[in-house]
Amino acid sequence: MKTGMFLNSRRPLESICIYIVLTLALQSCSSVPPRNAVPEDLVGRATIPGGSIVRLWGDQMPADAEERIALIREQLASNGDVDAFTRPHYYLSISGGGANGAFGAGLLKGWSESGTRPEMTIVTG
Repeated sequence: MKTGMFLNSRRPLESICIYIVLTLALQSCSSVPPRNAVPEDLVGRATIPGGSIVRLWGDQMPADAEERIALIREQLASNGDVDAFTRPHYYLSISGGGANGAFGAGLLKGWSESGTRPEMTIVTG
């Protein structure tokens, strides 16, 4: 009696694995349900309860910019960092992991050995 192409196999574990793989493969073809996006007319008014405006654009100055800058200056002064706005800042963003990570590490090592690498304010990657 034949019950299916894979079930007649002498290796039931292989049959189960094949069914699992086929099931997962079929699920990967499904689509993601639509999300409820913020209506266009409300995008500029997104806020956090008890907080200020959340969404900021790089080409527009926020309405409370002076207030934010004053707060940051206050916090920096309380930490003893009064010249944070006047000294130069150096930022480094390194991309690439795995095999590319070795390239970034070699670059940093050589830059440090040359004596020209500045002290970074922020490093990310």
